Amino acid sequence: MMKAGIITVISLIFISFSGSASSGNRELSGDWGIYDSKPESVFKPLDDKRYKAHFEDAAKYFIAIYNMNNEVNDFCLVGYKWRDKNRENNVNVIWKNHYLINWEMPYRPADNADYVRSLILSKPAINLKDDVVPYSEIGFRTALWSKEGIKQITDDCLKNGNQVQIQPFQPDPKWNIENKPE
Repeated sequence: MMKAGIITVISLIFISFSGSASSGNRELSGDWGIYDSKPESVFKPLDDKRYKAHFEDAAKYFIAIYNMNNEVNDFCLVGYKWRDKNRENNVNVIWKNHYLINWEMPYRPADNADYVRSLILSKPAINLKDDVVPYSEIGFRTALWSKEGIKQITDDCLKNGNQVQIQPFQPDPKWNIENKPE
């Protein structure tokens, strides 16, 4: 019985050291951006009529929820495709200094309100101030994102994506925004 306990402890120590060693080396992980592999190609989401038709309202709704509609807000959008046809394309929306969002458009929207809310309801929505740390500091924590990965997507977006600036605006009264974060 004692021998089994010692073997278990040694195994746990080995696992924790091997996990720590690999967690400190992002290059060996195969990760790219916030993904587990590098995409095959990049596209500009606003070249797609569906994204173009709904981005501004979805972004304004997101901005209004955070009560930041009285200032200029900068966004960058970039899309990624993989060779694997079973893997969905991804559209990243970067709200400068605030969030990186993996924008999920509704498959069967009941009405335009589903599109308006689509950005705020998308996951992950990575808080760029609180949820991003250097890769070597993540360890076994799953709620944090790699600073290096965020930088990869941000740099790629600035080079290959759509940049959009939204001027101050009054929220649409139909949005009925009541539960704004403080």
